Amino acid sequence: MPNNTTEALAALVKGHSASRAAAISQAQLEQLNSLLELVEKRQRVGW
Repeated sequence: MPNNTTEALAALVKGHSASRAAAISQAQLEQLNSLLELVEKRQRVGW
């Protein structure tokens, strides 16, 4: 029984870590898109 509990906790931690990593990746992608939009705007106005 302790082995099942350990495995279940390990799976929860792994799932939480994967979820957090995905959230961070999404936030970074949004930041990158914002920066690219700024670069494109500056290029259009001649910076």
